[in-house]
Amino acid sequence: MMNLEKLGLSSEDVLQRSQLARIQGGGTWVCYCGFEGGGHDQDQFLVMADDTIGAVDVATVQCQVSGNGGIGATCE
Repeated sequence: MMNLEKLGLSSEDVLQRSQLARIQGGGTWVCYCGFEGGGHDQDQFLVMADDTIGAVDVATVQCQVSGNGGIGATCE
């Protein structure tokens, strides 16, 4: 069996994100800063998390880091 580290590859290089999420037991959500219909939904980004609440928590931090703090996040 080959070791990915010896090949210089990460598991994400070998697996698509959706496959990796299934292996890790999570999912992928499309998120954006603000509320649904609030005008920020065009600036979408992907979040990997165990559940929707976890995705919103991660997205909220991302929104704060990107300067959109205080408007929350929406994930679908």
